[in-house]
Amino acid sequence: MPCRMRRIPSTGDLLIVWNQVSADEIRGSYSRCRLSSAVSTDDGKTWQHFRTIDRSVLPPAGRVEPEPEPAMARAIDWVGEVSDDWGHLDYPNIGFAEDNVVVSWTRAVPRPLPGHAQGARLLVAPVSWFYEDEEPYESPPNSPRLIVGDPGRDSEATDIPANRD
Repeated sequence: MPCRMRRIPSTGDLLIVWNQVSADEIRGSYSRCRLSSAVSTDDGKTWQHFRTIDRSVLPPAGRVEPEPEPAMARAIDWVGEVSDDWGHLDYPNIGFAEDNVVVSWTRAVPRPLPGHAQGARLLVAPVSWFYEDEEPYESPPNSPRLIVGDPGRDSEATDIPANRD
């Protein structure tokens, strides 16, 4: 998933814009459905101030916690019907103008909801906006689970949470 990182001229901190999604969201075919930002004040060692810039289908999310063990996550072969307004938020770019951050990206949604724009998108926000915190993402406690395989006959069946609020 492409990302963009730039140093904020007025602070010297790093700003990153990328598709922040959970492994469960990737498995459900929502790999590029949230565009997020974060700031590092220590040259990329740690990140904070997670924000949602744009989203398609997925809820806004501050920090999305990674899986306990790093691993490849891919969409399963068949996920059924995807929601209206499902699409990809791709190829962010970052620029600066005075005390503002200019973020551009592409929003490709095959069936956009009425009033939802797609194509080239632009956000112009003060640098301070990127230093505000958004609530971290929490998986709903009673979210449906997707069972891959036949747990009654197949010892390799995998229970995958299907968190798609």
